[in-house]
Amino acid sequence: EVFWKDNDNVIYTRTNKGPLNIFSQNVVKASEEKFLYGTSKAIRSFAISFDKSKAAFIHGDKEICLLTFSDNKVKVLAENNFWSFQSYPIAFSPDDKYITYSAVNLFERDVFLCNLSNGETTNITMSANVEDSPIFSPDGKSLYFTSNRLNSSFPRGAQQRLYKIALDKYDTPYASDEYSKLFMSDKPKSDSVKIRISKDNIQRRYSSVLRGGSQFSPISLYQKEKNYILFFFFFEGEFGTYILELKDWDQKPPVIVKGLRFFNTVSSNV
Repeated sequence: EVFWKDNDNVIYTRTNKGPLNIFSQNVVKASEEKFLYGTSKAIRSFAISFDKSKAAFIHGDKEICLLTFSDNKVKVLAENNFWSFQSYPIAFSPDDKYITYSAVNLFERDVFLCNLSNGETTNITMSANVEDSPIFSPDGKSLYFTSNRLNSSFPRGAQQRLYKIALDKYDTPYASDEYSKLFMSDKPKSDSVKIRISKDNIQRRYSSVLRGGSQFSPISLYQKEKNYILFFFFFEGEFGTYILELKDWDQKPPVIVKGLRFFNTVSSNV
């Protein structure tokens, strides 16, 4: 796993006499690598924050940790079950105040939220079914993740679909207000990201993104003041990449990205 910390430095994991450890290196000056953190336990699912000041990772099979780059100090955020032969995606919130991740609970994966300031961890899904690959929407209002709402995945696996769950109760914009914005010369600027979480009846706020087939590996994108979710979709023998433009009003269904079969992510602020 390799991430750009800034225009000159990369942070990466590599084996060090056995398990994976964390290192950094200046690739412009071709300097020697710098050891940041490592123990006798393996490091997995390394994820870097949006402001590039910290990173979260799984340490061994129990701990999810936070590494601060300014002092290279590591603290344990939470303890969960992480099977050693699998990876578990971690994602930061747009304001870098929360992380979301999946962990094993009752032989199935649940989706968790962790407040980085106080370490409070919440099991968002709390079910006997599989939920995996959580990410925040770019506006911080929702979580997107894959799930099978009807069947468990252990031990034979289960087909999963992409779901959205609102983290709080938000009013749907009025159609008249949205039409009025179309004719404004100076369109109102969107508010800064502020995560709000309401746990009451959160299970009732599930909504399916796309019916049919199998959907997996979602990532969030922000481009030219528009928010997107990109994900893989397999249906009736056909495999493709789909993109969903996120809207508070007049939400359209996802569409296939022609010519793009696979994708991966690169963390950079260049």
